[in-house]
Amino acid sequence: MKEFYTVCFFTKFMCSIDRLDEAKLRHYRCVNMVRERFGFNIYYTSEQAYRISNEESASELILSEMDKLNLFSSQEEKRKYSTFLFITLIDVPYDSDFPEKFDENMRSISSLLDIDYGAGVVSKFPSKTRGARVSEMGNETDWCTYV
Repeated sequence: MKEFYTVCFFTKFMCSIDRLDEAKLRHYRCVNMVRERFGFNIYYTSEQAYRISNEESASELILSEMDKLNLFSSQEEKRKYSTFLFITLIDVPYDSDFPEKFDENMRSISSLLDIDYGAGVVSKFPSKTRGARVSEMGNETDWCTYV
């Protein structure tokens, strides 16, 4: 039986505050690629980036790698970087006869929503996207897992 699960995709990325407009344009391009490739219903996508932190452990790791490549001219420039989050809610089909297809779609969508694309050794917007099922009242299942 085919049904749809609503999934919230979290795209976590790092960039300098003065490049958020470019990150947003990339995010919209990625959302449009998902729409064109799959045709799934996309409910919402972020108009704003949610600032997580510039002291998060993943951010510190990325910043230290960027430091090794001498990408910052000063500590002030380094402080402009933070970790941000975009969200996108999408209906993803689930067929109980082919549950592996749902997992495959989740991986494909997550990959397409990563805003760091293009050639080069150094990431312009280091990012990672993960999806989590959502429901109207949190009553779809009696179990909880993590992503």
